[in-house]
Amino acid sequence: MAEVAANKRKMKELEDNLLYHLTSTKGSLVEDETLIEALTVTKETAHEVTEKLSISAETEVRINAAREEFRPGEKQFLVRLSLRSSKFRNTVNDILSTAHGVAFM
Repeated sequence: MAEVAANKRKMKELEDNLLYHLTSTKGSLVEDETLIEALTVTKETAHEVTEKLSISAETEVRINAAREEFRPGEKQFLVRLSLRSSKFRNTVNDILSTAHGVAFM
């Protein structure tokens, strides 16, 4: 998540830098070495960041699919846990009420 956020920030910084160079260039755009360098760096970095964001999106889809595979088991586990917890509570209540006349929960 942090890497995705960092990549999105990097893309924003590149866009801002490129816009700055485009608006501040005096004379011919083709002859401005700083602008050409900014365009080259922006293009290369944008390609890398886009690839990383794509991989992140694919990974998120796989994680969500794997998570969904566990949902049925999770529900069964929670039902069983609830039943056991209820039985435990009843047993403790029986013991306490028999021994001390006190109810638990």
